[in-house]
Amino acid sequence: GKLREKLEAESGARTDLEQQNRELQDEVERAKEVRNALDAQQAQLAALAEQLRAANEENARNESERARLLRDHEQAIVKLRMERDAAKKSAALAHRDESLNKMKEEQKRIFLNHEAEVKELRAQLAQARRELRQVQKERDDLFTQDRVKTAQLEDARAELKELGQLSATGAAALRQKSRAATRGLATPEDPRRRPAGGPGGVGTYVPGRRGASGVGRRFKHLTEMRISEECVNSVAITPDKSRIVTASDDMRVRVWDITTGLCEHSWEYDSTPRALACDATHVYAGFGDATIVKYDVHTWEATTFPSGHTFTVYVLLFAKGAPPLGAKDRPNSPPMVSGAGDGELRVFDAAACKCVHALKGHNAAVKALAVVAGPPLPAPIMLSGGDDGEVRAWDMTAWKCVHVIPGRGSGINSIVNLGTQPVPGGEPNARGHAPLQARIACASDDGHIYTYTFTKETGAWAECTPVAAHKDVVWALGPIAGLVVSASEDKVIKVWPAQSPTPWECMETLTGHGDAVCCLAVTQNHVFSASADGMLHMWKLV
Repeated sequence: GKLREKLEAESGARTDLEQQNRELQDEVERAKEVRNALDAQQAQLAALAEQLRAANEENARNESERARLLRDHEQAIVKLRMERDAAKKSAALAHRDESLNKMKEEQKRIFLNHEAEVKELRAQLAQARRELRQVQKERDDLFTQDRVKTAQLEDARAELKELGQLSATGAAALRQKSRAATRGLATPEDPRRRPAGGPGGVGTYVPGRRGASGVGRRFKHLTEMRISEECVNSVAITPDKSRIVTASDDMRVRVWDITTGLCEHSWEYDSTPRALACDATHVYAGFGDATIVKYDVHTWEATTFPSGHTFTVYVLLFAKGAPPLGAKDRPNSPPMVSGAGDGELRVFDAAACKCVHALKGHNAAVKALAVVAGPPLPAPIMLSGGDDGEVRAWDMTAWKCVHVIPGRGSGINSIVNLGTQPVPGGEPNARGHAPLQARIACASDDGHIYTYTFTKETGAWAECTPVAAHKDVVWALGPIAGLVVSASEDKVIKVWPAQSPTPWECMETLTGHGDAVCCLAVTQNHVFSASADGMLHMWKLV
């Protein structure tokens, strides 16, 4: 019975275990089902995550594409705006260029018409001058004849009076003496005869106020010669001092032997020559049609080349002290600078007839050029002046404007270098040297000579007291032996003490020209002056 109970208990336990096993299996099955469901949900979640990732990537691609399209759109808008602005600017520039071209054409037409009118007026003036000279000559001849006849009549009366008192022998001797005196009055060497052309004749010296040294006369008139029937615009002396080159309104450039006064060469052009410049081997002439002609001083062969200017070339200058241009076989050949009616300056390799720089800054015709060098200037500079009244200083290495002296409302026709001098009242330095100043003088349309000084301390050009030099336009200045000579529309040349502080007092006045003195050429001890009546005068420093 115990065994049976034990077996029954074990059978019950086994049944319970089987029941629990079945329950566990059911639980396992349910767990499997849950796991399968979870796996299915996980797969669905993975699929959804993959779809979400793909959607995000697609969204990112779309966003990137949208950003790219937006950038492209903005760039396109910017490009279109730039193209529109460029088109507007191009249209504005084209319109401006068209307006400028029309303005230039109009100015050129006006200039050509003006040139034609001026040429006609000059021809009429030259004809009037010729007629006036002829009338003056006839008047002088009549005056001389009248004087001779009057002298003869007075001698005859004296002779008759003496004949009544003297014997026949004495009367005969007196009559012979009277006839000899009468013949002497009719000779051209009669000192009472004066040629026409000035208050006291050509070359007459009119003393001015004496300078501080008490010295009066400094220049002696040597000779005069007719260069042209019309105005002489420029005079130049070749470096060997053997020839004079002239440019005049009769559209001719001439070369004269300075000793004999004979014309050796002459060229006639369709335009008026206005400027001359010489170096050791060539002479250069600037013309009203903006061309430049080069003449070889050995063969006098002429070569014409364009200057690049649009209007008259008024001034030419060899910029000594500037870095040389051109080939290595011309190491000492300075550049040539031109100034013209278009307000530009142009720098040339003169031997090659080639423009290498174009300098802009002036608002009107450039008519004056000069080079200033030496202390206290750090380097040589070129000065330019013209109808706008300004004087501009140019660095000759970089060829750029470094300083502008404001204008005074009247044009500048000539600039000269007065050299370097001690500053008046300047304090000496540690070595006992007085501070230095560079000085220049400018000829003006208002009849004044304006002087300017440059000091190292200021680093700029300062104006000095103006000199009321002439009653009319001052056309030219020339430095000679510490003096300055000025030529003017008022027909006279004046001498000034260039080394003295301004205002200067005139030291001497040279007369003899019958019309405006338009240009000067100066050597070591000679002054050559030419005027609107076509005459050239030569003066010597004594």
